[in-house]
Amino acid sequence: MTIVANLARRVDESPMLKSRFQEHVYACSELKETTRHALPRRVATRWNSDRVALDGYLHLWRPVKALTDDLGLNLQHLALDAAQRQLAAELNEALEVFELPTQHFSSGSVPLVHQVLPALVQLKDALTSMRDSEEISVVTRVGAQAALNVYDKYMENMTICEVYFIALAMCPNVKLSWFYQHYDAASVEAIRQMIIARFRISYASAGDSLVSGFHPPEPASKPRNRWLQGHYLASTVGTGAPPFTSFNSESIEAYLSSEVESIAMHGGPVEYWSAKLDTAPRLARMGLDYLTAPATSVDAERAFSAGRLTINHLQHNMSSETFEAKMAVGSWYGTPFLPEISDVAAIIRESM
Repeated sequence: MTIVANLARRVDESPMLKSRFQEHVYACSELKETTRHALPRRVATRWNSDRVALDGYLHLWRPVKALTDDLGLNLQHLALDAAQRQLAAELNEALEVFELPTQHFSSGSVPLVHQVLPALVQLKDALTSMRDSEEISVVTRVGAQAALNVYDKYMENMTICEVYFIALAMCPNVKLSWFYQHYDAASVEAIRQMIIARFRISYASAGDSLVSGFHPPEPASKPRNRWLQGHYLASTVGTGAPPFTSFNSESIEAYLSSEVESIAMHGGPVEYWSAKLDTAPRLARMGLDYLTAPATSVDAERAFSAGRLTINHLQHNMSSETFEAKMAVGSWYGTPFLPEISDVAAIIRESM
């Protein structure tokens, strides 16, 4: 990565090298249709610049080789040999695994919190395949294992917050079926009890007796399927949840135990619960509250990475923790999750 970054910097800062490199690009017939004519520079404060710089270097490999082979330019030390180029290609492919979900969840207006767990599990599947592959170098496999260690750390922290699990279960086309595919039966039962407890505390009426005589069937353990590459939440309709035929429209237990439902005719899970506000107001309110929670509370400046926003003009005599909390509340305000200023004020009052 250092060699790639240094060459891009040298070419960008030297008009002579930049002109020479352009000549090599235009002389390469296979690059005539490409729109990439320059080597991207690595920028330390941008999360994706390593991948961009590496991909550009490999894409423009022939002009790069022609440039570094020119003895008069003294750039031989910035040329990758065959083994290094192979490692660079493996690293580029590995970093691409992170690119799509990061771009998706860096958008404040598109992704929702119920999409987080499936995306993370797909990321884990890709990293696990990478680690177990015998077709790539050992160092790349070690890197994949290091990434999995970080994944496990974040997943442990995620269990502290119930929002991710409840939001996913409140998708009518998912319910508990996705959890049966990726968790053991004991974990799914714990998640089910957590969802029921939240419904009773926050959404069930005081005189509601809908849960008193209900005894759901014991969940059956399902074989895990960790190799569904290319599948996303919208196409996840598994049949892991035990069926329950007598569906009480205001029973959270009956909802979780029933079979998954198609949401195509409604246009999505949010539209599904909006249509249920009259017939199942408490379940619908819970579904809408959790399904409209945004998946990210930061913009493209990546304030949570201790970047320029927290170091320069927007942080004055303020701890990084306070600044991050301010960014989160500020970017969630105005969304369905925190629609009113009174909701923001309530959060501030609770912390004072």
